[in-house]
Amino acid sequence: MTRMILSVASLMVLSCCTPAQAALSAFPVDGLARVRRHDAVFSNTTASIKAARNEYEPFQIVVRADGEGLKRVSMEVSDLRGEDGHIIDRRHVTLYREQYVEVTRPSPKSKEGAGWYPDALIPFVNPPDGRPLKNARFAGAPFEVEPKANQPVWVDVFVPKDAAPGTYSGTVTVTAQHQEAVRLPVRLTIWNFTLPDTPSMRSNFGDFDNRVAAAHKVGVKSKEFRELERRYAEALAAHRICPPIPGYLYPKANADGSIDSAQSHALLKEWMERFHVTGFPINLLGSDPLAKDRERNVKYLQAMYAYLKTNGWEKFAYIYVLDEPNDAAAYEQVRQRAKLIHEAQPGIKVLCTEQPTPDVPAWGTLLTPRFARARKAATRLIGKSISRCSIIASPPG
Repeated sequence: MTRMILSVASLMVLSCCTPAQAALSAFPVDGLARVRRHDAVFSNTTASIKAARNEYEPFQIVVRADGEGLKRVSMEVSDLRGEDGHIIDRRHVTLYREQYVEVTRPSPKSKEGAGWYPDALIPFVNPPDGRPLKNARFAGAPFEVEPKANQPVWVDVFVPKDAAPGTYSGTVTVTAQHQEAVRLPVRLTIWNFTLPDTPSMRSNFGDFDNRVAAAHKVGVKSKEFRELERRYAEALAAHRICPPIPGYLYPKANADGSIDSAQSHALLKEWMERFHVTGFPINLLGSDPLAKDRERNVKYLQAMYAYLKTNGWEKFAYIYVLDEPNDAAAYEQVRQRAKLIHEAQPGIKVLCTEQPTPDVPAWGTLLTPRFARARKAATRLIGKSISRCSIIASPPG
């Protein structure tokens, strides 16, 4: 009887301490792959990326629950070591769990359909201080994975400016409760050139506004929101996206269209230089810039351009005249506003987002001859017409 009790006890201890039947598997995929929850199993075994110095380059690790679900899943990346002894420290690698978001109404021309898509990146640790997230609505790690489901993790690798070129190797280690750890090799090739801090591509991704403040449950004029603005701007600039310029940094527009930059200039200069801003959007003033407010706008555009030129920023100036005009009146509004801007202050560019071919030919065109030629050349190159939304630099006035 004693022997039987000891045998049962031994089996219980073994069952508690021995890892469960392997349910954890992990696979590397490149940063452009979109991995949905129930996509097929992947076959890659090595994460391989290439980057210049002063560049971020990502890859993904897909964690899969092959049988039962996984609990307390986490991940870490080792230092990346070169053959000559150089090291890319692990602190230059950032991990994010990809949060799935349900799309119930897909875009009209989408071939993907409704369903769950990986979208938001939830950091494993708090970006400002590297500490675990506290009281967060969504957790980065550890996380759970449903049975027979995928959970991708975004791995963002930064190559410092002083990194030596060559090939570096490291390891990603994936762990989960009651599972054997999975280790995947990582290979980084660093090219022998350095990207400049200021990106060559100019971009416009909207504003930091009330919607962002509301999402964080802070006031748009609060100290907390100012800190959030800078953190968003830092993340955008680090990944070569031009951050928006907060409205309070602009020169004050006076009633007659003149400007006063005394209170804001120092802060604006710091923002422009710190975040390598390549776009300076200017808004037309008033509700009727083509008639009642025309004189004020002419003076304002001339004053703003002179101010920007004094600081070497005039090449960044543009006006977003209208968002996706979609009827004859809106098309004419774009043309008239563009004419006002070109006449008031040559040098300020005009931005309008719209498909190259209007829905109704009778509306006329917004394309400059140069853009039209570029469109034809691109059409010949790719073998089909460009029909997606495009940026028009200067609609004809």
